[in-house]
Amino acid sequence: MDKILTALSGHYEFIVISIITILLAIFITFIMNLFAKDLTFLKYLPSLVFILIGVVSLLSVLNHLFDSASLNNILVTVICLTAGICSLLFALIIGLIHKQ
Repeated sequence: MDKILTALSGHYEFIVISIITILLAIFITFIMNLFAKDLTFLKYLPSLVFILIGVVSLLSVLNHLFDSASLNNILVTVICLTAGICSLLFALIIGLIHKQ
């Protein structure tokens, strides 16, 4: 555990950005679900947008993946894919709750 905390020290702003982005994606999914209860696909739209942004960002940096200039795009890829997956899981949970 100490090794993980040592590796993360000094990079807390990236953790905060990740948490804010994940919470924003979940909040957008929840709002979309509230306003469009009849259109069930609409609640999955924010997660698909975040995943698409992450994949496009990864594909734009794929040829020079290990350059130091591409670290920002890799950060955007990781954050958007994580937020997209969390939003997708939240939408699936909402769908299961509304089905019961």
